[in-house]
Amino acid sequence: MINYKTITINMKASIIIILFFILICVLPILASCQTATYYSDWYVGRKTASGDIYRHDRFTCASNDYPLGTILRIYYKKSFIDVRVNDRMKKKNVIDLSKIAFMILEPDTLVGRLRGIKIEIIKR
Repeated sequence: MINYKTITINMKASIIIILFFILICVLPILASCQTATYYSDWYVGRKTASGDIYRHDRFTCASNDYPLGTILRIYYKKSFIDVRVNDRMKKKNVIDLSKIAFMILEPDTLVGRLRGIKIEIIKR
């Protein structure tokens, strides 16, 4: 005789274990996919959180997730750039790139955001 109650409990446990492993595998990938925007021209010549003067022709960025002075490698599609964190920003899970850095990653447009960038710490 088949005990359907035991089978149902075992199936529920199996589903919970499978979902747990999927979350463990997928969450790090989702966490590393962030959004990049770029500084407005309004900030040119203003002081950053590190004390530097912002220039749109330097490879810098603003981020709340990394210490000031950290060198990050930003990957987008088939290209990447190295930038230095020298400012903070109000938003979370977003990185604000200098205009030149943004244009190298996406030369066709200066509108909107780059979704799905990957960030690697090069030097703290």
